[in-house]
Amino acid sequence: MNALANNNTPSPAHSDEQETDDHRLSVIIPTLNETIYLPRLLDALDAQTYHPHEIIVADAGSTDDTAAIARQHGANVVTGGMPAVGRNRGAQAATGDLLLFFDADVLPEADFLEQFVSAFAARDLDVATCLVRPIDGYFIDQALHDVSNLYMLAVQSVVPHAPGFSILVKKSLHEQIGGFDEAMVMAEDHDYVRRASQQGRFGIVTEASLPVSTRRIRKEGVVPLAVKYLWAESMVMQRKPIYDLPFEYRFGDFQALALKQSTLKDYVQHQMQHVRRQFANYVSK
Repeated sequence: MNALANNNTPSPAHSDEQETDDHRLSVIIPTLNETIYLPRLLDALDAQTYHPHEIIVADAGSTDDTAAIARQHGANVVTGGMPAVGRNRGAQAATGDLLLFFDADVLPEADFLEQFVSAFAARDLDVATCLVRPIDGYFIDQALHDVSNLYMLAVQSVVPHAPGFSILVKKSLHEQIGGFDEAMVMAEDHDYVRRASQQGRFGIVTEASLPVSTRRIRKEGVVPLAVKYLWAESMVMQRKPIYDLPFEYRFGDFQALALKQSTLKDYVQHQMQHVRRQFANYVSK
């Protein structure tokens, strides 16, 4: 791939072409059985107005065609593991000076990289994240993502937060802090940017917004997942790394889930099914 080559004339809103062209961007994607989502992401990256220097897929032993699909799209495939392991292995293989960590189920619009990297360079940041929004789902999903964005902005000066599927960082800073803590089983992304912010300048790029799948919400349900996230957040705010979990939280255990409910009533019924299932599992233990 051409290093950061623009296939369209940059918009007037992004006049920092020289600044961004001074960088080589490595996109790193940890995967496990992602034949449904990965092709969409790789196609989206190919359509970017601002091309990455390279795409690295850190695969955690997929039993489907994930690795083959990645290679067909010209990605470099390396051995990965749980998200922190995969991200670190991808970073080790990267030859760019900027690292962008994605998950397979994000779907950046054509000008996303241009917006993100331009703002990153213009603000002289060392590590950053951006706003997020759902690819699909109910209007409540959009509201939940809006709340998440507002919370992330509100606490950034106290305890920086960033979702692991959207972290842009200088490789030198990644190496300086020793990468992601591979022993952590949850919230390793927040721990990563907190440590990085102690050595460099952290920021949330509001000029860029990244669509992400709601498949985990569909799989686990809003209420059960919210309980897990609230527990994890209490640990994050106490700056306590999470090495053990009192609940199950899986990586790569999702398929593309069709949304069959379209009304608020259907949505509530769908979520109540998750709550009843979780309660039944708890009682049976």
